[in-house]
Amino acid sequence: MGIVKNSCPVLVVGDFNLPKIDWQNLCVEASENSREHSFLSAVVENHFFQHVIKPTRLRSDQTPSTLDLVLTKSSNFVSNIDVCPPLGKSDHIVLEISLRLSIPEVKSTKIWYDYAKADYDGFKKFIIDLNLCD
Repeated sequence: MGIVKNSCPVLVVGDFNLPKIDWQNLCVEASENSREHSFLSAVVENHFFQHVIKPTRLRSDQTPSTLDLVLTKSSNFVSNIDVCPPLGKSDHIVLEISLRLSIPEVKSTKIWYDYAKADYDGFKKFIIDLNLCD
């Protein structure tokens, strides 16, 4: 049984710190009982799409790795991912994600009054003219 229904628009973004997953080939360079293997299995079993293929963590003395992930339930939910330079002294790049969102038009039958246009002086006179206090 899946975690999320396929019809739900879902976006999961974060630094998952799972360097042993090869996202281009969808394989794990670790044992079957590793957290990387469990995570990749959950992604595949729940039909998530992982949109980041290039390395997101770059450190001169280490192999680049894809740690920052963008997971969705629909392959066309993400229209573009721009890679930007790291912030400050971080060794993670910044991802700028553009989404395709369809927001249904909601037709409201509710009446909205613009109280800024009310004739308060006229209303006050109307109430006084009713002579309710006699």
